[in-house]
Amino acid sequence: MVKLTKAFGESFWNYSVFVLTFANLENAARKDDRDADEEEPDEDDEEGWKELEKRRFTRRLELWKKELQSFLVEELKVTPKIVCNIPVVLTGDNRETHKNPKYITLPDRKNWFDDFWEACIERKKDNKLILHLGEIGSRSRGTTEYELLKKHRNEYQEAKTSTERFEAARNFFVYKEWKQNTEVV
Repeated sequence: MVKLTKAFGESFWNYSVFVLTFANLENAARKDDRDADEEEPDEDDEEGWKELEKRRFTRRLELWKKELQSFLVEELKVTPKIVCNIPVVLTGDNRETHKNPKYITLPDRKNWFDDFWEACIERKKDNKLILHLGEIGSRSRGTTEYELLKKHRNEYQEAKTSTERFEAARNFFVYKEWKQNTEVV
């Protein structure tokens, strides 16, 4: 992260998405020093445990996110406004296993894969908007809206194509998952 910031400057972070991988390995059923002091439900209270794990998991994500943001601001001197806009996304395992039959779910969400792709798509869309807004000031130097659009037509087309590819990959995965779940064994 230090090398990336030195090489590209803080504006590099305007194009990033932080991904916490293997989030499914986070054992929220087991209390640790990151968790609040709260009573655990009875052993046979499945719903109570599910809610407790969700709260612990969410809290741990927030702590991780705050530590990451703090590092970027304090150590790398990235502007807080940039840091606060960086999406933080959780991902899990991408294959079903004996111990992880619901691999696409995490304690706080039903489908991490959709959340991941949506964050990437939104980040890409946000950056093209920022590019366009940043150049609106060019009008004061005689550049017309038509010239700006013509200048960035290829970039907009490329962004649109990339977004469509992201969405196609996501839709393929969702279809594959649906087909696998509806096949008769």
